[in-house]
Amino acid sequence: MKKRWFAAAALMAGFVSMTAQALALPLENEDLDRPRFYLGIDALVGIEDIDVGKQPFGPGGSSIGVDVSDQNWGGGMRAGYRFHPHLAAELQGQYNGLYEVKGQTVGHPSLGSVEIITTTANLKAFVLRGPIQPYVLGGVGVMWADTEDRVAGAKLPLGDVEFAGRGGLGVDFYLSPMLAVNLEGTYVAAAGGLAGFGVAALGAGVQWHF
Repeated sequence: MKKRWFAAAALMAGFVSMTAQALALPLENEDLDRPRFYLGIDALVGIEDIDVGKQPFGPGGSSIGVDVSDQNWGGGMRAGYRFHPHLAAELQGQYNGLYEVKGQTVGHPSLGSVEIITTTANLKAFVLRGPIQPYVLGGVGVMWADTEDRVAGAKLPLGDVEFAGRGGLGVDFYLSPMLAVNLEGTYVAAAGGLAGFGVAALGAGVQWHF
């Protein structure tokens, strides 16, 4: 436990140090669209679009409708390379949240949960090249969904890893040549055994450009 806390503290200290150094650089007369690497972290609100179907409930095993909790907190990381003034390639990973599944019956009992993680390789296209840079992105990768039944007889779809696609819009706001904050909205949909599983994410984060 102490080692994990030490590693987390060291990582946070590194982020603070990079941020302080980045803010010390003036933004004027900088070529913000030059080829370079970047790293980013963000916090997000995940919004589910999950279809788990009707679920058996009670002694007779009759099927009932379900409600899946709409939103949950999550987070993400990204690493990318700006290889063209208007284009960047990146890897993006998101923890999209843990969603409760409740029965549409008296007391709304908890039947289980669905936890979602997504990872995609994205292509980003930037509209502008100055301190404010709106962009669109698209990517392909995988969605991992872990389901947990919490009552006898519940039969949530089995957890799986399947192909997924991501699309989204965002904007980067440069505070210095090396530091930007961003706002982003994305949607990820899965195929195969997780067809019917989708999740939107509204996030805000910080990026370090090297």
